[in-house]
Amino acid sequence: MKINKRTVGNIKNTVASYYEISVATLVSPRKTRVLTRQRGMAILLVRQLTQCSFPEIGEAFERDQQTVFYACKRIKTLMAIHPHLRSDYEILKKEILCVKIGE
Repeated sequence: MKINKRTVGNIKNTVASYYEISVATLVSPRKTRVLTRQRGMAILLVRQLTQCSFPEIGEAFERDQQTVFYACKRIKTLMAIHPHLRSDYEILKKEILCVKIGE
């Protein structure tokens, strides 16, 4: 049996767990390169896997809608350059979309 984990909270938890950081760190105002990429990955996944608008995503990540728009654009660009980011994206997307119960 499979369950759908496509909620903002579950996506934030999955991304934080994958990168071994807390959800609080993921949404914190810190702007280190590594953290902004991890946050951007979570924002892009929320944008692509939910029906949330940019303002709604911004509220969930304590950012404004322009920042959310830029994060999505930037992560897409970086995934084209860095294969490990594309790999992270695919792994996270599979984990979010297809979680099996009882395994």
